[in-house]
Amino acid sequence: MIQELTEDAFSIDRSLFKNDGATPTHNILVRKCPIAMQPPPGAQPKDYAACIWFPTIEEAQSLVNKYIVELNYMSYIVHGPTLRKLVTEAYDCGPHISASLAVLLLAIFAFVARTWTQIDAELAGLFYCRAQAQAQASSWTTTAFDVLEQCHRNSEVSLELAQGLSILNSAIFHFEGLTSRGSTVLAQTITMCRQLGLHRIDHPGDRTSLQDNPSLYGVRAEVGRRVWWRLATLDWMLAAYPGPQKGTYFISSLHMAVRKPLNLEDENLTDASELLGQGLTKPTSMFYFLERIRLAEKIKLAIDKSPLTGVSTYGQVLEVDAAIASTIQDTPQPLALKGGSGPSYSSSQNMEYIAGQCYSLHLLLHGQRCRLHLPYLIRGISETPYDQSREIALKSARFIIDGEVSLGKLSREASSSHFMLGGVFFSFFSAVAVLALDLCLAVPEEIKVKQQEFEQAWRILGEVPDKVSMIEEGMHILEVTMRKHHVWPLTETGLYPGSAETQQPHTEIRGHVPTADPRSTLQQDCMSFLIDQDVDINGSDRINWDILQWVTDMPFLGLG
Repeated sequence: MIQELTEDAFSIDRSLFKNDGATPTHNILVRKCPIAMQPPPGAQPKDYAACIWFPTIEEAQSLVNKYIVELNYMSYIVHGPTLRKLVTEAYDCGPHISASLAVLLLAIFAFVARTWTQIDAELAGLFYCRAQAQAQASSWTTTAFDVLEQCHRNSEVSLELAQGLSILNSAIFHFEGLTSRGSTVLAQTITMCRQLGLHRIDHPGDRTSLQDNPSLYGVRAEVGRRVWWRLATLDWMLAAYPGPQKGTYFISSLHMAVRKPLNLEDENLTDASELLGQGLTKPTSMFYFLERIRLAEKIKLAIDKSPLTGVSTYGQVLEVDAAIASTIQDTPQPLALKGGSGPSYSSSQNMEYIAGQCYSLHLLLHGQRCRLHLPYLIRGISETPYDQSREIALKSARFIIDGEVSLGKLSREASSSHFMLGGVFFSFFSAVAVLALDLCLAVPEEIKVKQQEFEQAWRILGEVPDKVSMIEEGMHILEVTMRKHHVWPLTETGLYPGSAETQQPHTEIRGHVPTADPRSTLQQDCMSFLIDQDVDINGSDRINWDILQWVTDMPFLGLG
């Protein structure tokens, strides 16, 4: 009697603040035709209510398949078999499809188009040049946000909308950088997922209702966990980056009841096997995602030890570095890399793509170490407390360069595709910046050896001119810094004589007179560098610190 009344009381209380969770979304008109025959983005109706354009089913399947196989591992918020089924349903249901499905597919189409390259064999024929692929990606992205806006007005919420919004958010961070737009979309995604109840999907008090709710049960519930953990890890890692969110996060681990996603291949995930995951030592395509969760939890602990009321210290930098280093050290054997020589597990039919995951994970982890220690690289030359930063930065930079070379030998297509991602490309550029500044510090007897080391990294950057726009400002600053100190890759030394006259056309140098020993200039600048990276750097020789400030301000999110 008392127990029944208590349950009734809780039911009455819940009814007062009822959250309907997922709601039906409106249908929209879709026209399907080959991408090459669609109206140019500028000529398409600005009012999506008139219609939106989809590729043919064959083209859509190619785009979705590439996303599932090559790109989904970064955030792993879709279930491959379910997504392929949704594509078939979208093309079999007539001219109208639900807005939520339209947003999800448009987000995927746009993300894949952003990574398209000329050597992309799987998507051969879809785009005739990179400019067209980028324009089409922008068009799909704009349409997706237009549809989302109408869904917001209608108070429509669904798991597919949350997935689509999350993919759009990931694309912004990868291809535009850490912008206010990306932060806004992240906040919108978190809010929508809370409306869906994803933050408490495994709360004991909610389990009964979830079993009666097919929208969040079985496979869909597992996808919901993936979506939520992707948001949590991204939110926590953003707290470690310079910017408005530095030192803060939206999601508290104390205010969520969501177990970790299963280490299970999509093909083995069913409603019946929801709780039967593989051990963490079992190699699956979920490894990258699960490792990123583990890293984010460690970074969150380091952030929690650094309240905003305190002043940033070098010790806090070492704490974050220790979190990254332990993740590298503890990486399960199937993902461990041995000196840049490739994965340590036996080959399989998916070896190329799994190898790409391995390299992406380690390149991004080492890229974060380069970024963390770059401000202390120069100080490590003369100040013992910082010599470990120089050692760590150089070790990570060399690992990144060797890893990219190894991946290129394994698969040029895989290397080109993953190199299109802003976080990966920025990690590589961070490594190049470390080697360049180390070259500036070289004494005469070291220069030739370090030029040879730097040459390989510089050559790889030169082979991807269509991607340099992502780091155009950083490239410009780095080139000016090298001109200033007369250091170049060995093969280009003769192209840039070290006379003062050759430097005069470069007005960015502003009349700087080169010194005999490059270390003296860099070390003098270093004395005026404040450990708190939020403080502006003042000094007579500012140009050397521009590259440090640009890299440490991190315009792209590693592991995003």
